[in-house]
Amino acid sequence: MLLLRVHMYGIPVIRLADSPIAEGLNESIRGLPASGFQPGHLLRDTLKNDEQQGAPFTDIGRFAYRQFSSSPVVLRSEVMSNLDGLIATLPDWFTWLNHAEVDFLCVGESHQDNYRRFLARSFFREYPVDVLFLEAKGLPTTMMKLRSAVGEKEINLLNADIAEVIRATKASNPDSRIIGIEESSRQESERLNYGSGGRDGSIYVNIVQHYQPGATHAALLGALHCNDHWDWLYTRLERSGSALEHANLLNIRVMSRNKDLLSREFSRFLKLVGYSHDNYVITKTDRLHPKLHEWFLDLSENFTKYEAVVVFDSGARSS
Repeated sequence: MLLLRVHMYGIPVIRLADSPIAEGLNESIRGLPASGFQPGHLLRDTLKNDEQQGAPFTDIGRFAYRQFSSSPVVLRSEVMSNLDGLIATLPDWFTWLNHAEVDFLCVGESHQDNYRRFLARSFFREYPVDVLFLEAKGLPTTMMKLRSAVGEKEINLLNADIAEVIRATKASNPDSRIIGIEESSRQESERLNYGSGGRDGSIYVNIVQHYQPGATHAALLGALHCNDHWDWLYTRLERSGSALEHANLLNIRVMSRNKDLLSREFSRFLKLVGYSHDNYVITKTDRLHPKLHEWFLDLSENFTKYEAVVVFDSGARSS
């Protein structure tokens, strides 16, 4: 059945023994489709809900560890020194973030309840903002704020509860503003009629409209909007000529250490080399040692689309 599913969804089977850097190994890695409503990417949405399902079998982290262990002592020392300079605990990173004077923080997430719980109970409790942008239209955002204020337990936004995030944001800064910056119906109609670009262009316009110089902003969006690649939102904000060109911008990816293949296997590798933290941050992702990318079959290059990657333990366990 597993082989049938792999064939149906066209998910690649990566045989480590077929790789030049793994010659002599007789092991393989099999990618599984998502358990949600549509096939998932090998690196993204590996599990639609990691609280209800176990992780598919992979061995990239152990493979990377074997490559590390068989390397010369000097190289192992270089890699460990590199990791020591890049891996931070959440408390240490929050201390840095609160002193970094970031004007606009793009928070890329996966729209799931356990992500929202982490963001509410850890992230926005520790990082007060003046303005929180949500991937919702204006009127629905106003209704979400009202429903949250009267204590409604769950409020759906993109199939995950946002109520606790709104309350945590207001608790950290009672004067904070919650603003919806999703593309309006009028913007969508004009964009389609005139062929004026993609949805991220509308979101960019809405952020610029509500941006307040001197205030602290965070945007909670799907991860792709925040990646520094192609023509997504974050690339529009940071490019020359942007209204936020001279602002201090930061893009991060929030990942469950159990849900995504990459975060799960990188966490497995870190534990094997001696890091015990279930929650951690990869800072300055562009400085990851080249050998790490090689040992992770270049999958870890996906980290570098974000300046920092926050990995949290959602409660599910992987071996």
